Amino acid sequence: MTQKVAGRTPSVIAAVRLDDVALEPSPIDPTWILDGMPVARDGRWTQSLDGTTTHWVWDCTAGTFNWYFALEETVQILEGEVTVSSADQAPRTLRAGDAAVFPAHTWAQWHIPRYVRKHAILRPHAPRPIQILMRFYRVVSALPPAGRRRTLSN
Repeated sequence: MTQKVAGRTPSVIAAVRLDDVALEPSPIDPTWILDGMPVARDGRWTQSLDGTTTHWVWDCTAGTFNWYFALEETVQILEGEVTVSSADQAPRTLRAGDAAVFPAHTWAQWHIPRYVRKHAILRPHAPRPIQILMRFYRVVSALPPAGRRRTLSN
């Protein structure tokens, strides 16, 4: 089933070969770079129907830098490796096939020995009142249709 959005019917499935996503320069803030001269690129290949969640391919050459996650980011390493750490977490090396989640509004240090390429899903952190409404919606939408509900008299 598809949903109408702004007068158009979107495709049911968004699919791409990640190697085919065109990447554009995406410079790292120079004040965040701790070592080396990392060169980063990224390319967005789709976004959710409500426009809140985006899907990206990102790559970067060797270097060490701090990174601020303004949005929650789920990553899967496609190629290469990166060692990530934070003030309250020991270093963790992520290699091709590994995945990680970085909460919104957090910092992490990235050390890329040679090269890394990742698929990233970015989504905003919903404020507490919205989270409560979303939880309520999930519960209500999981209920069976009224015609199939069992009643006390059944």
